[in-house]
Parts: sequence; structure tokens; C-alpha cells
Amino acid sequence: MEEVVITLLIKDNKIMSLLGPNSGWPPTIWWDREMVVWVPKTDWEEEKVTGSTIHQYMKVGKYAHC
Repeated sequence: MEEVVITLLIKDNKIMSLLGPNSGWPPTIWWDREMVVWVPKTDWEEEKVTGSTIHQYMKVGKYAHC
């Protein structure tokens, strides 16, 4: 299964933005931390990966890295 890397921008422990493989970074730094998550490419392309569904892809040690 092919995967893509998604970067989460987190502020005050809330996911505020998801950056996909072709996304540009915001012009200013307003977030507290970043997290990288690998998700199936088909899910990303079908827009199944959202702020409310990203948690199902976060498996520490395999898919998520802080």
C-alpha cells in the first residue's frame, strides 16, 4: 500500500492544519508543534483524511512521529 506523509500543525494541543504532500507552508509560524503522520495515498486522494479522522491513522511507532 502506497502512503503519503501528512504534517499536522498543532496549537494548544489542537490540530489546526493538515499539510499534504503538495501543500505549501504558511508564511508565518503560529503553531506550537508539528507531527508527521503516514496515511494511505488512496485515503488522502479521496479526502478521507481530515482533522476529525486523522486520529485513526496515528499509530505510535508506525505512523506518527513527533
